[in-house]
Amino acid sequence: MHSNTKEQNIYLAPMEDVSDFPFRQVLLKLGKPDVFFTEFVNVNGFTSKKGGSHVLHRLEKAQEQEPIVVQFWGNNPEKFVESAKKVKEFNFQGIDINLGCPVKKVMKVGCGSALIGNYDVVGEIVKSLQDLSLDLPLSVKTRIGVERFDEQWIAFLLRLNLDSVFVHGRTVKQIFSGNADWDAIAEVVKLRDVLSPGTKIIGNGDIKSVKQAMEFKEKYCVDGVMIGREVMKNPWVFSGRIPEKKERIETLLFHMKEMKKFVERFPDKGWSSIKKFYHGYLREDEELTSLRNELFEKTSLEESIASIPRT
Repeated sequence: MHSNTKEQNIYLAPMEDVSDFPFRQVLLKLGKPDVFFTEFVNVNGFTSKKGGSHVLHRLEKAQEQEPIVVQFWGNNPEKFVESAKKVKEFNFQGIDINLGCPVKKVMKVGCGSALIGNYDVVGEIVKSLQDLSLDLPLSVKTRIGVERFDEQWIAFLLRLNLDSVFVHGRTVKQIFSGNADWDAIAEVVKLRDVLSPGTKIIGNGDIKSVKQAMEFKEKYCVDGVMIGREVMKNPWVFSGRIPEKKERIETLLFHMKEMKKFVERFPDKGWSSIKKFYHGYLREDEELTSLRNELFEKTSLEESIASIPRT
């Protein structure tokens, strides 16, 4: 996955109800990243008899979406191993461990960002996966620290012989407030050069365009850049284009139809997450804003599709 940095500079961040199958299909039309990520996949749910079917939609992918990395979250090394074995048949191009999610319900159960500083558990998870010899790149996605840049934590991760470390330039305490600290990410690169020259560092935080991503790649000496929340505001971010009104409406309709097909196959998915994209598609003028407000009132996907004007 990480062998050719010229072709793999830009990554789509794993995001709940954002980096799902229907939206990845949209990005194939509009302009895609070099590497996709899935949504978060809970290892407890994936490996349970009752919950396994409820998370299958998170693992769905198309060959056209490759390379794509599956991201697991949890804190039980055995469940990570079981999940990695099960996911081998899905033919992902990498496995990533979530050490960066700051959402309370995730942290409350000792997962995501709550694992920052938990050296024993994280070390055991990584070693257990490496011992499987799955011949898949293994990475982690982390934040720079809990309340400040934690050099000791980053050094620990770099000594784990990972293929890549994805670094969000915010602390856990910041959640998504303030600015991402790219100077701290640059410090991670310097540590990498000393401790683990073979590990790739991918920076993440506040990237609003591919042009900015490439500028930051050069300025901060990272091996790649990950784009996250901006894709909700601007689904055209990877293409760099500014769409006309007609394309905005047509693309939303395409997204809705892709979601409809997907929900019919995976009812556990639910459709309402598409509302996260309304502001990204429907802005710039009063007509689009009015349509957006109308759509927020709809209570079914079928009703929403019927409300889209055909251009």
